[in-house]
Amino acid sequence: MKNHYSSVFPLVRDMCVKGIVVDECTLNVVINGYCLSVTFNTPLRGLFQEHKALQAQELFKKIIYEKLCEPDEVTSWIVIRGLCEKGNTGTAIDFLRAMEQQKRPCKPNAIIYSTIIDSLCKDKMVDEALALLQEMIEKDIPPNVLTYNCLIQGPGN
Repeated sequence: MKNHYSSVFPLVRDMCVKGIVVDECTLNVVINGYCLSVTFNTPLRGLFQEHKALQAQELFKKIIYEKLCEPDEVTSWIVIRGLCEKGNTGTAIDFLRAMEQQKRPCKPNAIIYSTIIDSLCKDKMVDEALALLQEMIEKDIPPNVLTYNCLIQGPGN
């Protein structure tokens, strides 16, 4: 049976808003989903901090292929940020493209795009950063203050 924890969170939120009583069983599913997500985010972040980007990528692939949990926006951002900080902006863009292609509920957001835009600016690839900004806007993902700060600071920020 495939776990769809990321689908459970908004459903439970809607139940609460509508006044439907959430029982112990439902809460256990939600808590388990959050714990799994946090459990994998911590080692991913640690591997990137220890300059072990390849091991972090392998762990992430294992999470996906073995369906250990459904990665959310935070998990995806940890991977994107880790890749960008280690100079692997191209791989981060490949990961962004893979996220866009998948039919998962987790889609790229302004924070994920901004992280890559910032990395492109640091790599002095401002034209590519502006193209990614345009792509973001065309996909109805509104840029935020972080996005514009990355562009204003420009190369070498």
